[in-house]
Amino acid sequence: MEFWKLVQQPVRHKNLVVKLMRDIESGNFIAPKAYDVLIRYPTEQLSLGMTQLPKVDLPEKPLIKAFLQKYPEAKYEPVALDSFRPPLARRFVQRQVQLMQAGSDTASAFTQAEKELAEPLKALSRPQLSSASGSNPVELLLAQEQEQLDAGLGALAAQRAGAAAAGGSS
Repeated sequence: MEFWKLVQQPVRHKNLVVKLMRDIESGNFIAPKAYDVLIRYPTEQLSLGMTQLPKVDLPEKPLIKAFLQKYPEAKYEPVALDSFRPPLARRFVQRQVQLMQAGSDTASAFTQAEKELAEPLKALSRPQLSSASGSNPVELLLAQEQEQLDAGLGALAAQRAGAAAAGGSS
């Protein structure tokens, strides 16, 4: 027989309370003040061999996936971390869930939520189109300013033409 088979390994406890009680019973340590409380309540075993964290499956997860498939630019929406306002995808799905709880089916609730949140969805797709053209933010601002100036000059020219026509007819 091999020598190492005869050597007994010390029992390793996964539970800290069991280890503490074993140390106290050995007589080498003084019992702590809360020892009577530790004796009264049994403790749970620690699962140190847990390899995966528990997963949480939210009921709105498939709805968010469907929204992000239709509007992939919503993934890149900036989120203010100091705000309590949820991102557009979360607001959309919350409204869709409200409509579904009111009695609508999934598809009609999706279209109704699209109608109600049409303006933020348009605003979400606007910067995506401009970034697809490859322009940088400075050029984008210059182009917007130029459009506003052109619109203002056009309105001024129309106003002067109307004033000249009114002055010429009198």
